[in-house]
Amino acid sequence: MKKFILLVIAVLTISTLAQAEETYVVKANESLALIAKRYGLTWQELWRANPEISDPTLIRTGQKIRIPEAGVFLWKNPGGDPFGKRDFRKAINMFSLPDTVKADLIAQVKNQEGEDYYISHGDSFCQMVFDDYRLVNNVVAAWSDSVFYGAKKYSCRTDSLIYYLIAPRICNNWAWWQEKIAVEEVKEEEVEEAEEESLLPMFAKPPEAGRVFVRKNETYLWAGHYFPLRGQGGSNYYGGKSNFFFSTKGAFLGRLHFGIGTVANGWQGRSKNGFDYEGYRVTVGPVMDMTRKGFRFTSSIQYGQQHDQGRDGKGYKAEQETDIIYLALTLDSYGDGSQLYKSRRFESWLDFNFDVSHKKESYWLGYLIPASSDRAGNKTSGSFGGRLYFGRLKNLKTGLVAKANYAWEDNSITSVAGFVVSSGEDIAKFGLEFKNTSNSKYSDANGNSIAITFDLEPQKRIFR
Repeated sequence: MKKFILLVIAVLTISTLAQAEETYVVKANESLALIAKRYGLTWQELWRANPEISDPTLIRTGQKIRIPEAGVFLWKNPGGDPFGKRDFRKAINMFSLPDTVKADLIAQVKNQEGEDYYISHGDSFCQMVFDDYRLVNNVVAAWSDSVFYGAKKYSCRTDSLIYYLIAPRICNNWAWWQEKIAVEEVKEEEVEEAEEESLLPMFAKPPEAGRVFVRKNETYLWAGHYFPLRGQGGSNYYGGKSNFFFSTKGAFLGRLHFGIGTVANGWQGRSKNGFDYEGYRVTVGPVMDMTRKGFRFTSSIQYGQQHDQGRDGKGYKAEQETDIIYLALTLDSYGDGSQLYKSRRFESWLDFNFDVSHKKESYWLGYLIPASSDRAGNKTSGSFGGRLYFGRLKNLKTGLVAKANYAWEDNSITSVAGFVVSSGEDIAKFGLEFKNTSNSKYSDANGNSIAITFDLEPQKRIFR
């Protein structure tokens, strides 16, 4: 009898160990270290789980390797190893879920009964399926805490548990987790009211440290060169913007982020008649960011100075210092909400520079010109524009850009239209633009030009 009991225990132990492992078939050019990394293991742990491998540097294509239960798999690259459009039914049936739960979730997916959900840094899942039906246990989202990814979420409730199933839009890697049902039920009316006041769809998991989205910083850089076609001379522009956020508050319309921002712009060029000009503007002030699902609205009011100077090469030279109040409004759309704060579908902006005071010094052949004879110009200006993305080519997005600007000093109206190509994550943008300037009281400023432009958001790659 004792031997029989020991035999039963041994069988159960072997069965349990077998369930904690899975088998992986080696593909061409794969190493033990590469396979181990996929499962959140070290190559030594994987080697110990496969004692028949005498040399860890020698494994062959088609060889079967046992994958032990990993402690935690850090999901650092949501776009890598995508499950894509493979059979979701097969994926769900691979999960360690009750059969009735599997059937319910499959039916919900077929009937498109999911709701929007956003995955953030620190979210954990019991299981997730990658690429060619590769199942990984104990997955934890480990990317930047300033990035959310959109997903569809499904749920199935039993007497004591709620099972959640998600499909991230960026990769479609199906995953699930479970939660215990609280003893005290929340009234349905309270849940609906909370959803209306929340920035994102209600988190399926209770809020924890690091779960609340707090934008830390963002940086934008831009530059461009305009080649003259008719009338107007060539010109360059360049600049950058940085916002630093240090406070977050919930609001009825969304979640608000407060901080401080700074903007720097520079320009230089030559008119058709050979007048060289250059200048720069630097402003700093508070910035507010409001986010709600697939939209983001920012506003900023800043104070700073603008410096302009020019010379005609014949003896005239002038410099002007201007105090500026800068007002900026932007509205970005992320379409269906996938890759929130990462990939835009539409972006627009409205900027005003108000000249609140100025002083000018001008010279002719080194002699000061009286201010009454050469007055300072009013540097007030306004501009608006937008980019609309409508196409995709592999990892690139394509779209159209349109801009317009009005300068108070010379009554000039500038119109810009062109094409833009952007990386899928909006890290870099390249543009080809056509510009027309008209109505300026300085006739040599009017004309047409074509530009090559470049925009960069380095924090999305460098500061992750």
